[in-house]
Amino acid sequence: MPSVTEDQTQRQIEDALEDADGSLSNPDEGPVEPDPHVDRMRTFSHTSWARMRTQWGDEDRLLVDEIKVQARRVIRDRFKVSFDLIDEIYLTVRKPLADRQTGEVLVDLEGRPRWEQDERGNPVEDWSRLGDRKRNGYLDTIAIHLFDWELAAAEMWGESMFAKGKWEEAFAAAYMAANRGGTVQDKTQRGHSYSMEHRYFAIFTAVLSKQAEAVVRSMNRIQGVLENTARRL
Repeated sequence: MPSVTEDQTQRQIEDALEDADGSLSNPDEGPVEPDPHVDRMRTFSHTSWARMRTQWGDEDRLLVDEIKVQARRVIRDRFKVSFDLIDEIYLTVRKPLADRQTGEVLVDLEGRPRWEQDERGNPVEDWSRLGDRKRNGYLDTIAIHLFDWELAAAEMWGESMFAKGKWEEAFAAAYMAANRGGTVQDKTQRGHSYSMEHRYFAIFTAVLSKQAEAVVRSMNRIQGVLENTARRL
């Protein structure tokens, strides 16, 4: 049997990592498009939709919820000024949802106010409640901090790329250390087993990077709304 060259081994590692999660190669890319093999398509064509799972399993659901809580905690700490600013603006232009019997303001799981909504489910807003002094103050705050927010988002993207690199290194090291007589599937399984912790951390940092980008986009939109309402009034 011919020996596997170093280039062939490297190609095998790259293929296995790409199959594992191609979306982590670039957090800016969209989800990977499915491209199943023709033999697998025959199986899919006979799958009963009634038996298809449409929800997370109990353990996975707990893990996903924990990731959400931890990620939001990190993001709120990293972008505290933006969250505080958003809450202050909304408390002016929106009406908090209150308990009809006690009058107590209702809050979400994070302790932030819930808002009254219209028949379409949109928050009821009146931006005319903002005076020029407040509006200009909010615009100044955004202008002052926007550079820091954008830089923080870029840094978190860099951290996600570094975490992805550590995952790939751990996978490759385990793959190379596997029994040389083993199959590609055996080596791939060993790589996944020994790099699992690195992989999930890479996923977590990718989530943080995406949420950081969302914060910056949201603050840009709020900035635009404040500017537009100032011109209309």
